[in-house]
Amino acid sequence: TVPNAHPFLIDDKLVGTHNGVVTNLFQLRKIIREDYEVDSQYLLHLQHRDGNTQRAEGMLNLAFNYREGHLANTLFLQKHGNSLYIAEIKNPDETKAYLYSSKIDGLKTAIDSLNLDSTIYAPEEYSRIAISDTGVSYEVYQKSYKKRIRYLYDDEDDSCSRFLD
Repeated sequence: TVPNAHPFLIDDKLVGTHNGVVTNLFQLRKIIREDYEVDSQYLLHLQHRDGNTQRAEGMLNLAFNYREGHLANTLFLQKHGNSLYIAEIKNPDETKAYLYSSKIDGLKTAIDSLNLDSTIYAPEEYSRIAISDTGVSYEVYQKSYKKRIRYLYDDEDDSCSRFLD
């Protein structure tokens, strides 16, 4: 239906999609105090308001970006409770592109049908990936302990870390 159509725009600033189910929706409604049609909107609102989804429970895979500000050219992918696969496409001009999917078969079919040179990654549980023109940053955090292990390459500014604090 139209109200359930992704992507969602939150506060005219964050646009995103969610694959999964939020299991503590009643609690999030009390915290957020907004009346949305879809659990994804509550999750994305929480991401926009708090900079993370620590209060949410369930299957919480997200893809989002900001429409303005210093994070506007960054795509964030978050894995929590659902499968997530990321294909890094190596273009002939040495640039890279990225595809992502919750189903590896569909991702492989797309890559094979287009005859793309790629590497497929399966991020760990509680992963946050930030993809931008300056590179890719990858973090793994333990939701319950808020402990994180950070892996960065090509991106020195650690702009993704504020979403995990």
